[in-house]
Amino acid sequence: MDIAQSVGSGGTNAKCDVFCVQLLLNVWRTSRELREIREDGIVGPETIAAIEKFQHDVTKWVDGRVDPGGRAHRALREFAAPYVNEALGFISLGIPTTVIPLEYENLVLPTSELNIVRIDRLRQNRDISR
Repeated sequence: MDIAQSVGSGGTNAKCDVFCVQLLLNVWRTSRELREIREDGIVGPETIAAIEKFQHDVTKWVDGRVDPGGRAHRALREFAAPYVNEALGFISLGIPTTVIPLEYENLVLPTSELNIVRIDRLRQNRDISR
């Protein structure tokens, strides 16, 4: 779940990196029962506010930006690691993880399965965009 460039306030905000950070933020937000942000690859006020909320609650260093290998990026990756590992296990076994239409995922999937679907979507997006 690496990013190549900074995401957020004053960041480079490459679409693929932004999408990755948005997805990681939503994995964290879902576990905290917070409203999800749009996963659209575009940095706007909603994404910056989500970064700042994560930083305030987790890293205690708030600048509204996620830098590659920085404090917020490391914390997001560490939090998402169990979901990533589980998703990669399913993917490597060839078990489809996106069998439920995405518009219904919040209604029917428990948190851990929802995050596996998100990680699978990230993998698909990265495969297409690179």
